[in-house]
Amino acid sequence: NGYAVLRRQWKFKDRITLRLPMKVRRVSADDRVAANRGKVAVERGPLVYCAEGIDQPDKQVRHLILPDDAVFEVQSEPGLLNGVHTIRSPVQAVHAVSNEGSLEYYLQTLTLIPYYAWAHRGRTEMSVWLAATQEAAMPLLPPSPAAGARVYASHGRGVEAVNDQIEPASSNDHEIPRYHWWPRKGLVQHLECHFNRSVVVSGTEVYWFDDTGTGECRVPQAWRLLYLSQDKWKPVVHSSEYTVKTDRFNRVRFRPVRTRGLRMEIQSQEGWAGGILEWRIQ
Repeated sequence: NGYAVLRRQWKFKDRITLRLPMKVRRVSADDRVAANRGKVAVERGPLVYCAEGIDQPDKQVRHLILPDDAVFEVQSEPGLLNGVHTIRSPVQAVHAVSNEGSLEYYLQTLTLIPYYAWAHRGRTEMSVWLAATQEAAMPLLPPSPAAGARVYASHGRGVEAVNDQIEPASSNDHEIPRYHWWPRKGLVQHLECHFNRSVVVSGTEVYWFDDTGTGECRVPQAWRLLYLSQDKWKPVVHSSEYTVKTDRFNRVRFRPVRTRGLRMEIQSQEGWAGGILEWRIQ
């Protein structure tokens, strides 16, 4: 029935020693689970392992491809997470050279930790299911003015999610960090992106968070962009529509401006809160 049962007359100082086979193995996802198609997990004995961004060279994991012939090396790390065994393996890292789809591949070392030990070293990306094919990987995007900038919001925490350069799978993607204004509904909210230096910007892309069917966040009723000019926020002169589509980036082009900050103002729908998965700035 899945249990090992020990029956005996127990005595003081009796000891049970359990020895388990701790071979590292790959587990392929069931193709019927669309989100994990083309992905694998790594187990060692009864333990499931995961990858945290903090342990990887690029500080992210979704762009890494674990090949079929991957060789695993187990290392004892007594000083890590109160003592764990890590697993390391060579992997391919997929980098997008541009937003138009040109890709480059680099060899890196993947580090895995036991799943039970994750989320103890600050906010970082984590994944149990790792890409085994190029199609399942999410290329690491090139740096943009938004990446590394300081982001402020009218309410709440977790704003670092909007410029972490993790591309969503859909507007209802709960597998990646996200920012939302819930439970504030039907209000005007804002996000501000402050750059480390003066930059020229001419466009932006927003991926709205919308958890229809499971929560109370929806795409906004309307939104607009402003830029910082001599300590005042001024509307950009835009040449394209402010769209609110789901499951895609909503792109806006505007007259180029040199600025140290960009502000997004969002009017939430009546009775609903708003949220953002990713904000790109060109």
